Amino acid sequence: MKDLEIKSVNKYIYKGLIITVALFIFIYIIHKTQIAADFKISSSSINNNELLITLPLADKVISYSLSKEFIEWFVGFTEGEGNFNIKLAGLTDNTFKNVQFTFQIGLHKDEIEVLEYIMKTLRCGHISKSQNKINYFVNDKNSLLHVIIHLYLTM
Repeated sequence: MKDLEIKSVNKYIYKGLIITVALFIFIYIIHKTQIAADFKISSSSINNNELLITLPLADKVISYSLSKEFIEWFVGFTEGEGNFNIKLAGLTDNTFKNVQFTFQIGLHKDEIEVLEYIMKTLRCGHISKSQNKINYFVNDKNSLLHVIIHLYLTM
């Protein structure tokens, strides 16, 4: 019985270690790409109380500004209501096939206007509804790197 309990605990510790390693890989990729250099240049200053966001899409690049007030509100709001998730797809034993990174904010369905405001302002992500909950998700790499993480690096 004790062997089974130890194996179960070891399994959870191992999965936690894999998730931690995946997070470090993600951070390493950010720091070793041109994106990191862009962050250091653009996040070092907010001119006229606005931050310029440049988001590369499949067929074009869009640029827009976010106010310092919005950024401060957004970061504070998401500290209470948001989270970053790391999902390991195809996890078997000690390997996985893919890693998915997601930023999420979950609220009650009565507060959908807040998530619509966030999505409209950030110009990325999507909203899903399930019974009494609504969630705002950002899970594409460009939006995570050039918008969400960029906001946190400016603070």
